[in-house]
Amino acid sequence: GAPRGPPGGGSGMREQYTVEYPVRDPAVIGRIIGRGGETIRKLQVESGARMEVDRATDRVTIKGNDETINHARRLLDDLLGTSREYGGRGGERGATGLGGQMGGGPMGGGP
Repeated sequence: GAPRGPPGGGSGMREQYTVEYPVRDPAVIGRIIGRGGETIRKLQVESGARMEVDRATDRVTIKGNDETINHARRLLDDLLGTSREYGGRGGERGATGLGGQMGGGPMGGGP
Protein backbone atom coordinates (compact mmCIF):
# COMPACT_ATOMS: atom_id res chain seq x y z
CA GLY A 1 0.00 0.00 0.00
CA ALA A 2 0.88 3.66 -0.18
CA PRO A 3 2.69 5.26 2.76
CA ARG A 4 0.38 7.16 5.07
CA GLY A 5 2.81 9.61 6.62
CA PRO A 6 4.97 9.30 9.70
CA PRO A 7 3.89 6.73 12.28
CA GLY A 8 2.50 8.06 15.59
CA GLY A 9 3.81 11.49 16.44
CA GLY A 10 7.34 11.73 17.73
CA SER A 11 8.88 13.28 20.81
CA GLY A 12 6.50 16.20 21.20
CA MET A 13 7.36 17.57 17.77
CA ARG A 14 3.76 18.22 16.81
CA GLU A 15 2.77 21.38 14.98
CA GLN A 16 4.83 24.26 16.27
CA TYR A 17 3.35 27.72 16.19
CA THR A 18 3.52 31.08 17.93
CA VAL A 19 0.94 32.97 19.99
CA GLU A 20 1.10 36.34 21.70
CA TYR A 21 0.08 36.74 25.32
CA PRO A 22 -0.75 40.41 25.95
CA VAL A 23 0.20 41.75 29.39
CA ARG A 24 -2.32 44.36 30.55
CA ASP A 25 -0.04 45.99 33.09
CA PRO A 26 3.55 46.80 32.07
CA ALA A 27 4.49 46.82 35.77
CA VAL A 28 4.34 43.02 35.83
CA ILE A 29 6.71 42.49 32.89
CA GLY A 30 9.63 42.50 35.33
CA ARG A 31 7.85 39.90 37.45
CA ILE A 32 7.50 37.62 34.41
CA ILE A 33 11.19 37.96 33.53
CA GLY A 34 12.45 37.67 37.10
CA ARG A 35 15.89 38.53 38.42
CA GLY A 36 18.37 37.94 35.62
CA GLY A 37 15.73 36.10 33.58
CA GLU A 38 15.29 33.47 36.29
CA THR A 39 11.47 33.36 36.30
CA ILE A 40 10.96 33.19 32.56
CA ARG A 41 13.58 30.43 32.35
CA LYS A 42 11.65 28.42 34.94
CA LEU A 43 8.39 29.01 33.06
CA GLN A 44 10.00 27.77 29.83
CA VAL A 45 11.42 24.65 31.44
CA GLU A 46 8.15 23.83 33.20
CA SER A 47 5.92 24.43 30.17
CA GLY A 48 8.24 23.16 27.46
CA ALA A 49 7.42 26.25 25.37
CA ARG A 50 9.80 28.99 24.24
CA MET A 51 8.87 32.40 25.66
CA GLU A 52 10.14 35.86 24.79
CA VAL A 53 9.11 39.13 26.40
CA ASP A 54 8.75 42.21 24.20
CA ARG A 55 8.88 45.23 26.48
CA ALA A 56 8.02 47.56 23.58
CA THR A 57 4.59 45.99 23.08
CA ASP A 58 4.06 44.48 26.56
CA ARG A 59 3.54 41.03 25.07
CA VAL A 60 4.97 37.62 25.74
CA THR A 61 5.51 35.57 22.59
CA ILE A 62 5.01 31.85 23.24
CA LYS A 63 6.30 29.27 20.76
CA GLY A 64 5.48 25.59 20.92
CA ASN A 65 2.71 23.10 20.26
CA ASP A 66 -0.86 23.10 21.64
CA GLU A 67 0.14 21.38 24.84
CA THR A 68 3.20 23.49 25.69
CA ILE A 69 1.53 26.77 24.72
CA ASN A 70 -1.54 26.05 26.85
CA HIS A 71 0.70 25.07 29.76
CA ALA A 72 2.71 28.29 29.37
CA ARG A 73 -0.49 30.37 29.29
CA ARG A 74 -1.73 28.72 32.49
CA LEU A 75 1.60 29.39 34.20
CA LEU A 76 1.47 33.04 33.15
CA ASP A 77 -2.16 33.32 34.32
CA ASP A 78 -1.16 31.86 37.68
CA LEU A 79 1.84 34.16 37.97
CA LEU A 80 -0.12 37.29 37.09
CA GLY A 81 -3.22 36.24 39.00
CA THR A 82 -1.25 36.13 42.23
CA SER A 83 0.73 39.30 41.55
CA ARG A 84 -1.68 41.66 43.28
CA GLU A 85 0.64 43.04 45.93
CA TYR A 86 2.72 45.30 43.75
CA GLY A 87 2.05 48.95 44.39
CA GLY A 88 3.82 52.07 43.29
CA ARG A 89 4.16 52.36 39.55
CA GLY A 90 1.30 50.82 37.67
CA GLY A 91 -0.97 50.51 40.71
CA GLU A 92 -3.46 52.93 39.21
CA ARG A 93 -4.03 50.64 36.24
CA GLY A 94 -5.81 48.05 38.36
CA ALA A 95 -3.69 45.57 40.24
CA THR A 96 -5.87 42.62 39.23
CA GLY A 97 -5.25 43.15 35.52
CA LEU A 98 -9.01 42.98 34.94
CA GLY A 99 -9.38 46.62 33.98
CA GLY A 100 -9.27 48.05 37.47
CA GLN A 101 -11.80 50.36 39.05
CA MET A 102 -10.00 53.64 38.48
CA GLY A 103 -10.86 54.93 35.02
CA GLY A 104 -10.01 52.71 32.12
CA GLY A 105 -13.62 51.86 31.30
CA PRO A 106 -15.54 53.49 28.45
CA MET A 107 -18.54 54.14 30.74
CA GLY A 108 -16.60 56.11 33.36
CA GLY A 109 -19.27 55.87 36.08
CA GLY A 110 -18.80 59.39 37.49
CA PRO A 111 -19.33 60.53 41.08
